[in-house]
Amino acid sequence: MGKSNVLRPEDYASTGSGQPIREQAIYAQMTASLAQCTSVQQAYAVIAESVQRLFPGDDGTLYMRQTIPGPLEPVARWSAFPDDGTLVLPTTPFSLCMPLIVQQQAYGMLHVRINVPMSAPLLLDPLLEARRRLCATLVEYAVEGLAHLQRRLSSYDESMHDPVTGLARPQALTRLLGIKLFEPSAYPISLVLIGVDGYPVVAEADEATTSAQVTQAVSRSLTARVHPDDLVCHYGDGLFLLVISGEDRTDVTERAEAIRRAIASRILCPSATATVKLTVSVGIATIIAPGTRLDEALSAAELALYCARHAGGNQVVVGEELGHEVDAYMRMMR
Repeated sequence: MGKSNVLRPEDYASTGSGQPIREQAIYAQMTASLAQCTSVQQAYAVIAESVQRLFPGDDGTLYMRQTIPGPLEPVARWSAFPDDGTLVLPTTPFSLCMPLIVQQQAYGMLHVRINVPMSAPLLLDPLLEARRRLCATLVEYAVEGLAHLQRRLSSYDESMHDPVTGLARPQALTRLLGIKLFEPSAYPISLVLIGVDGYPVVAEADEATTSAQVTQAVSRSLTARVHPDDLVCHYGDGLFLLVISGEDRTDVTERAEAIRRAIASRILCPSATATVKLTVSVGIATIIAPGTRLDEALSAAELALYCARHAGGNQVVVGEELGHEVDAYMRMMR
């Protein structure tokens, strides 16, 4: 007969305090693993694995709220019973539920189904109390780890977004664009570099205030015209980068022209006696096939923007197409 996953009565007899070192090791490892998580989904898996190690003979489910307020949804399930036909001891299930409370809000619920051997009914009371104590301690560690993770994710999100515009910073877009460059279905990929003409624009108003208003005005016009699959970031002082994938250069140029016209129609009033008319120059570079380095594509977009400004500004210049050599090579190899 195969080894049963359900603990024997003699195992339960020592569960209450017989293995404090083992329990502390599980808590410590869970805390360390949660500190390494980069998403809440990873954290949920770590918590579920820790519960399984702590209660190897029991089943369970971890429920979490995706939004507050919102319903509890299962994010992890586990079972003590093997699915390979191994025989197990007959059991009677009892449930134990522990809420995950953060700042007086119930963010989740840990449900453990305790599989009590029918041959050990007299052990039920001490078993439930031992499980309740162990479960409460694990939940405390889990809540603390989740809180730290949420703070880290929030801090990372803030560091990746510009506080003035709410758009991604260059380092965030570089990371996302680096991923997109490895997706064959994303090509062609166009980099649309938008620069405010004459930035910083200063009339009879405070320079910092006027510059911030200009940046916010351009970002609003830009975000109102982006598509869900576009990437957009505040690239620098008076500079914005829009990444469009899967569209030909004609469509990209039309979209860039629409953005330019929309911004040119705006007039800012930074003070009671000053007005600022905005115009932008736009440079476009397109990558048609994988293999082009990101810095080469950005340089091509910057060159196109420089040409637009040198020609008088308030216009769109379609620059270089990159990747022809790689595309030709790949066609030859097919």
